[in-house]
Amino acid sequence: MLWSIISCDSIPDEKYPTEQPKVKQEFRTHVSAIMEKHKIPGGVIGISRNHDIQVFSFGLVDKERLIPAQASSKFRIASISKPITAVGILLLVERKKLGLDDNIVEILKEGGFKVENIIDPNWRKITVYDLLCHTGGWEHYDHNDPMLNTKHPQKQEACKPLHIQTNKIINEALKTALDHTPGSRYNYSNLGYHILGRIIEIKSGLSYGEFIHNEVLVPLKMKHTFLGKTALQERLDGESKYYDYSNAPKVESVFSTNTVMVPRPYGGFCLEILDSNGGWVSTAEDLLKFINNLEPLLKAETINKMLSPPAHLDTPSTNSYYAMGWNVAKVNQGSVIWHTGSLAGTCATLVQLDKDTSFVAIFNSRDSSFTFLNEINDRIIEFIR
Repeated sequence: MLWSIISCDSIPDEKYPTEQPKVKQEFRTHVSAIMEKHKIPGGVIGISRNHDIQVFSFGLVDKERLIPAQASSKFRIASISKPITAVGILLLVERKKLGLDDNIVEILKEGGFKVENIIDPNWRKITVYDLLCHTGGWEHYDHNDPMLNTKHPQKQEACKPLHIQTNKIINEALKTALDHTPGSRYNYSNLGYHILGRIIEIKSGLSYGEFIHNEVLVPLKMKHTFLGKTALQERLDGESKYYDYSNAPKVESVFSTNTVMVPRPYGGFCLEILDSNGGWVSTAEDLLKFINNLEPLLKAETINKMLSPPAHLDTPSTNSYYAMGWNVAKVNQGSVIWHTGSLAGTCATLVQLDKDTSFVAIFNSRDSSFTFLNEINDRIIEFIR
């Protein structure tokens, strides 16, 4: 069975004297059983304690060629891209090139977007802070996400240069009414983080990918993190192949104006368009470097603000909330921060339990019930504790 193809690339066992080989083997066995139950082909789990990183790899990154996952395997990380984008925005804020209270319409106007087509005056109330906290006023996530909906104009634009595609999506969005008053309530929005990517470009003078590479990836020595490509033949070296859930139907390709049916991970959406809201490819080790080193990349006061309860909450003492790019839960005297990611063909989670303990899990499929990742998280936390 492919579930027996399991390896562990890690620091020596003596680093963790309380973890005997039997305990580690039990952990591998339990994770493999959960993967088999949900028909997940392969993935990696990384655990960091006191900045010592241990990576376990499971299953296959290519079922057809029987290629096993390795600690260095690369995976799409979907919405774990959002904290990366949030950090990029906050770097610009620290450098006084941008303000959290800045109006996004004025910035988009500066970038040449067609703000004259706005029909809902509430657009002019949206701030950078609203986008970071998912309080921009959209309710796209459940029924009409313009970043993923194959009926959206991206279908006609998907073969054109990337800046034409992204401009088209935002310019079309500017013609629509918001669902809620900006700043009044949380509604997860891929579009909001897509706009943040364009704000980074306008205010830095660089492409989104260039800015994040120069200002986030290079300082943190994240040498294996790149913006991904949709096409199977354009996979990065060492990148996994992606698989939709078992018996998933094929969908219309967004890359053809004709009806061409494709596996959802390879044409059901355009990964290049998702850059700042879901387009990065990375490794377990790189993501642990990211979450472990938010400081000194950002100032301590910036991090405190980033993780503070959002302004829309009625009770600032609320113990669990979405802040600027991170989910936050207040636990005892500290905070747990995390973000998950999910696209057809991938699911991922990145968690910091406390200042000394973090973990990441990335897989090359997801289950149709969306319970797999919760089971994996529970097993990892049990192993760590």
